[in-house]
Amino acid sequence: MQDKINGLRFIVGCGCNYDCFYCHHEGHMEHERIDIDEKKLDMLFEYANQKDIKELSITGGEPFLYWGNVKKIIDKFNDKKYRITMNSNFSFANMHYDELENYSNNIEFHVNLSSINKETHESIINSVYLERVLQNLEMYKNSHHKVCLNILAIKGVNEKELLDIYNYAVSNGFYPRILTLMVVDEKDRNKVMTIDEILSLFTNPKIGQKYAHGLYKVTSDEGDFEILKTLCADFECDVCAKNTFIHMTPNLDIKYCIREDEIIPCDYTNFETLDESFKVAQKKLVLRGERI
Repeated sequence: MQDKINGLRFIVGCGCNYDCFYCHHEGHMEHERIDIDEKKLDMLFEYANQKDIKELSITGGEPFLYWGNVKKIIDKFNDKKYRITMNSNFSFANMHYDELENYSNNIEFHVNLSSINKETHESIINSVYLERVLQNLEMYKNSHHKVCLNILAIKGVNEKELLDIYNYAVSNGFYPRILTLMVVDEKDRNKVMTIDEILSLFTNPKIGQKYAHGLYKVTSDEGDFEILKTLCADFECDVCAKNTFIHMTPNLDIKYCIREDEIIPCDYTNFETLDESFKVAQKKLVLRGERI
């Protein structure tokens, strides 16, 4: 087992205004609204510094619905040595634009946008938000924060539109990332597009580099983009254990695997007890990888 923790992924809450059929909620299904304990966050901040953890991710649910928790995290880690990403559907991003612009650190927003067609978008999210999302994206075009579009490839739903969404992203200065579908219900297996099927939509695509966490850097005649395959989709648990990107619940306990219900309680008595909590989670990740 390696001691290095590569990053912390904060699940700030489970609720969302979308109802996407493919949502896995990061494996955290607790709907109770919980405010992050600032004393625990202070200790976790010191732990991250001592362990040289510089990668931070904020997710949900929809994080903007839990702005109080998001604000606590980005306030605490408001230093350019930290790389902060935030996964959002962006339907409420306008509400905090001015406040976010005042942050000295740059946040990389990963915005879920799987269609720019009103009917298709509604069929995916089971709600009506596309116009608002596009307006908010227009607002953030001139932000000092980076915006990436997470474009989920869904066979029989938006596959013919993927190149149009890619062109929309590039023309507006957003970085395109095409995601493969992680099946939550086996009946949706036929909706999964393979990496080769995604590549076939582009002219002369070439994979330049593949990263251990399922990220592919791609060049094509149309331009550069990324393909991201969720490791959980193919149960690549051994790879996940090596990546050691630790998920934190709103209680700041550890959700070590999105396919396991178990949560590891963190002991915030002191640095040593907190470190032991992380070691327990890492051991469980390794054991799961060995079982699969």
